[in-house]
Amino acid sequence: MELQNKYQDRGLAVLGVSMDEDGWQAVRPFIAAHNMNYRVAIGTDQVARLYGGIASLPTTFIIDQEGKIAAVHIGLVSKTNYASEILHLLATHDFPAPISPLGRPKSNPSQVTVRLLCWRLLGAYAPTKSVNARMPGGPSA
Repeated sequence: MELQNKYQDRGLAVLGVSMDEDGWQAVRPFIAAHNMNYRVAIGTDQVARLYGGIASLPTTFIIDQEGKIAAVHIGLVSKTNYASEILHLLATHDFPAPISPLGRPKSNPSQVTVRLLCWRLLGAYAPTKSVNARMPGGPSA
């Protein structure tokens, strides 16, 4: 959430992808309880295969300005590492943020340059449950 706040006006878009089996029933309360400031989608095995398979959660993809996967992180990663990679990508395609009538920068979806896709369990088991599920078509260990 901190990265979304800090870099959204420079072109970062964070998307959470929940792999909770209970879908929105588990995810909606988590979003509300944590006051999440980025979009969340429910992932499927089919979508996961499009990214080469998700072997373990959390898995995070950093997508560059051309829509290519610039980095993949399996497991927990520090905000400092993410920020460093995001800043590097934003520096290659930085632009001034548009200004709202109130004088504040505003986000423009057409100017998103870097995407952070975070595949996780968001429901009741998120803080403690460890998942190492092999997915059909995913990368081999």
